[in-house]
Amino acid sequence: MTGSAWVTRAISTTTAITAGREPVRAQDLMTVVLGGLADVMEPARQRLRQRQQVIDDDVALTGRELAKQARWQMAIAEALVTRGFTPHASDLLAAVGFTLFRGALHQWLADDAAPTLRERATASLPEVRLVLDEVSRTLEVASGGG
Repeated sequence: MTGSAWVTRAISTTTAITAGREPVRAQDLMTVVLGGLADVMEPARQRLRQRQQVIDDDVALTGRELAKQARWQMAIAEALVTRGFTPHASDLLAAVGFTLFRGALHQWLADDAAPTLRERATASLPEVRLVLDEVSRTLEVASGGG
């Protein structure tokens, strides 16, 4: 993906976040944003697969890709603040969103079978809550609270 394509995608994503003014649940907003991003990438699967292989094979390109993603993540966090989330919550949401999308993307690139990238990315959102709940229960039991 060229530098200008990343800029265009970042602007599109931040615009999707800041478009509304009414209160919104974080999960609903992440579903819209991650799903929209997946829809844009879905038709380019083969090209993205080849691109990812080149990046994976070159440490310098991997570092460059991570730096690009970090800048995009900061832009997403800023858009979330504009939408009314606290700076801390915005940073967390952007980080979680990127982690989920990156995982879904790598799974999708490695596996030609269903589900789609959108389905993979958005299905992972409820899993975050399940994992957090499970970790909380485990901590309660370990501390003697449950």
